[in-house]
Amino acid sequence: MKAFFALVCLSAVLHSTFAIECKDLMSKKDEIMDCCKVPDIIAREHLPPCEQEHDGKGMMQKWPCVMQCVFERDGLMNGGQIDTDKLIAKAEAINDDFKDKAVQIAKQCVAHMEKGNGNGNGKGECSVAPIKLSMCLAKGYVEHCPADKWTSSEVCDKIKSGDCYPRGKQ
Repeated sequence: MKAFFALVCLSAVLHSTFAIECKDLMSKKDEIMDCCKVPDIIAREHLPPCEQEHDGKGMMQKWPCVMQCVFERDGLMNGGQIDTDKLIAKAEAINDDFKDKAVQIAKQCVAHMEKGNGNGNGKGECSVAPIKLSMCLAKGYVEHCPADKWTSSEVCDKIKSGDCYPRGKQ
């Protein structure tokens, strides 16, 4: 019995040692982006050059600027404003059985943003609207990803569980 108890304690320690912590998820962003294998509304290919363009900035300044850059390169932002009609049109152009859900998610996120829950420039040089809209879209994709398109992994399942980013707040 003592050996069994020791084994249980050891496995608990090992699990907590190797389990992915929420604070470490940013380093897994490439894996996270592939958790749900459905077509993207926002073009991912703009992410690496935009990251390089804003390299050297602190995290709180970098990511709003990176996402503003991505939105601008993707034609979704002009003059500091997100073109929500283009965003919804991109969702409607998806050629996949996830299309209807993608359109619904896009419309919900746009409505949420337009209520004042995603607009504003924050305190930095770049708009926070693209990052807030991206987070809303990503959350919708995770919550509604079809089971046959979900990648089950420790990282993806941690995201889907809501442990790191509790649901109910957008």
